[in-house]
Amino acid sequence: MLILRGAPALSAFRHGKLLAQLTDKVPAVSGLYAEFAHFAEVSGTLGADEQQVLARLLKYGPSVPVQEPAGRLFLVIPRFGTISPWSSKASDIARNCGLDVLLSLCPKPPNHLLSGEPLEEVVPALRSAAGSTLRGLLLNCATPEVMEEVYPRFVPLADGLPHGLYAHLGQPEETIGWEFLPHDEPQHYADWMARCLEQGARLIGGCCGTTPAHIAALARLLPQGRSAR
Repeated sequence: MLILRGAPALSAFRHGKLLAQLTDKVPAVSGLYAEFAHFAEVSGTLGADEQQVLARLLKYGPSVPVQEPAGRLFLVIPRFGTISPWSSKASDIARNCGLDVLLSLCPKPPNHLLSGEPLEEVVPALRSAAGSTLRGLLLNCATPEVMEEVYPRFVPLADGLPHGLYAHLGQPEETIGWEFLPHDEPQHYADWMARCLEQGARLIGGCCGTTPAHIAALARLLPQGRSAR
């Protein structure tokens, strides 16, 4: 995944107003700077032309000088696993500009999108629209139990393309924020994902609730000498 610095996020007016509000509450604050950050999931190393296209697509925001951040960093991101309308539209634009795309869908049993459309209708239409820029198909943001029901029906629809999945683990809990179930521990998740690899999965990872320990357990599934991405 590429992590790219974006343009400054605050105009001079908004910067002044927000800084005044902050110093009123926390007098120790002496400065403020905010900029956009872009996370681009890519299937391989971008060539020089592709890097130039991506840089041009991500050039936007207030016309104010870029600064070199210093001090304490606060990174504000959507909930892990969230695919926002902005992100979806950015992927569409990148595809239309010739950049490769990985498409991930949120499933619902027995063989539907979370929004209700049948996978056997949606996936062929998406493949046709993406054309040769589509480099892989995935399912995400569902529990392993849901994936076990949907994934075997999804695999034939991805025929000819690398395919895979990344599940979410646990559930929201009012007191502690997030609660894991006994079978959500990292090695259990990796053992389950190993069975998915036997079914032909080639793109694996973790969605909401997964931790660095879960990803480390998945990395140990790779053949010796290959690095995780």
